Amino acid sequence: MNIGIIGEAPHDSNTIQILLQKLLKEEHTFYNILGKVRGGMWDSDKYIELLKVEFAAHKPSLDVVILMRDKDTLEADKKNRRERASFFTKTMDAVNHKGIKLLHIWELEALLFADTNALSAFYGKPIVSLHHDVMLIEDPKKELMNQTLASSSAYSESHSAKIAELMNAELLLDKGVCKYFHHFYRELRNWGIK
Repeated sequence: MNIGIIGEAPHDSNTIQILLQKLLKEEHTFYNILGKVRGGMWDSDKYIELLKVEFAAHKPSLDVVILMRDKDTLEADKKNRRERASFFTKTMDAVNHKGIKLLHIWELEALLFADTNALSAFYGKPIVSLHHDVMLIEDPKKELMNQTLASSSAYSESHSAKIAELMNAELLLDKGVCKYFHHFYRELRNWGIK
């Protein structure tokens, strides 16, 4: 199947693609759509219009589009969830309702904490998570930066795809580790993506 991905940054889209390639049993072709559009830019109708144009150009070949945003807060923040719901409604319309929502609680870096062994191997020092449930990590990007300051290379968003290559992606399917990713993956499978 042909899977489009829109995200808040190219590194996020690439990381999700790598994790999905590890989890899915069949080969799929991935397309990074509007990869230069960053986080908050998606709140502008201008970029939603660009998405409509881009989707129309790919429409015959795309089976589904993964619509990613960071929540930038913990799960309980209802105001932020409503704001993200507006984004998902607009983008779902733009992709002719072929979208699957992926709302990262707090941000994509939380997923990296699902496999602290991979993080520790990448940075050459022990990386720990105070929470088994990665959705409880407040500001995981900052947490990862803080824990890697003393390593040869502090965390950078450009590291996320390389870390994903080392990860045991199966850990993300445990509801107790990351409920939102578990639900997202089930929805992906319901679309017939194996």
